[in-house]
Amino acid sequence: MARIPVETLPKTFQDTVNFTRRLGIRYIWIDAICIVQGDEKNWLHESAKMCDVYGHAHLTLASAHSPDSEGGLYSRVDPPVHIAVPIHGSEYNLLTRKTLSIYFCNHIGSTRFLRNWIFL
Repeated sequence: MARIPVETLPKTFQDTVNFTRRLGIRYIWIDAICIVQGDEKNWLHESAKMCDVYGHAHLTLASAHSPDSEGGLYSRVDPPVHIAVPIHGSEYNLLTRKTLSIYFCNHIGSTRFLRNWIFL
């Protein structure tokens, strides 16, 4: 398997790689990299595995506020909320935004929720 230099990735993917490294998670799935874009046959083959990808993920990230892969993983819409999350026997303090569920409900039909899904 070839390595992709992090600095060559779009901002959202760079943020995600850095975030997961800080958690000690070694492997990630970024669909825009792992599925050949514009190849319907490859998409049909890989998308059939999504239930397993979701089902075995430690964490799922979505850059819901970003209009594209250059917008970054993080947003500054609300003050962050601190949450303690156990991962691999250790507890990590994560930050989240209170209004994510409201934002998600208001934008469920948006194309933003059809891309940039990342599974750990």
